Amino acid sequence: MRRGLGFTLIELMVTIAVLAVIAMMAAPSFTNLRDKQLLDSTTKELEGLLIQARSDAILRRHKVVVNLGESGVATPTNLYWTTLNSEAINFIKFTCENKVFNGQPMMGTNKLEFGLDGRTQLVRTYINNSNNSVSENLSTDTIEIKLIQNNTNSYIEISPFGKVSVNKESKQGEECE
Repeated sequence: MRRGLGFTLIELMVTIAVLAVIAMMAAPSFTNLRDKQLLDSTTKELEGLLIQARSDAILRRHKVVVNLGESGVATPTNLYWTTLNSEAINFIKFTCENKVFNGQPMMGTNKLEFGLDGRTQLVRTYINNSNNSVSENLSTDTIEIKLIQNNTNSYIEISPFGKVSVNKESKQGEECE
């Protein structure tokens, strides 16, 4: 009996099974890569908006408010930014204690104000016991905005003077003066 050229059905099935196992092992790394790319894109977008707000405040000599986590129509004094994906936003205020940065989460923060000189101030808005909306200005120490996409983090640092920079790691535990 003469054997034909080509592959048998069993050889093809084994090859497909091996490829399926390899694809299943690679899928999580593709998901992580996609999450990282989405987070990097979101971080760059927010960084650009914050730099624009600071520049507008200094050049036009008026306060600019960035409304975070809200959508709306932008004006010269009010800008809006919200996440399009499933990112979470945390605000952390850093103080220098014993020559090490110590971060404290700032809950309920939803606005970032840039003053005439470019300095920043966080604003927290809440409903008090009388059902009135109250805005509270918070400290202007070094602020870190932590963006979270699944298990991937990105950090935007805002200095007390309004300088905006992106970092891959948190300031928590770093040395300070």
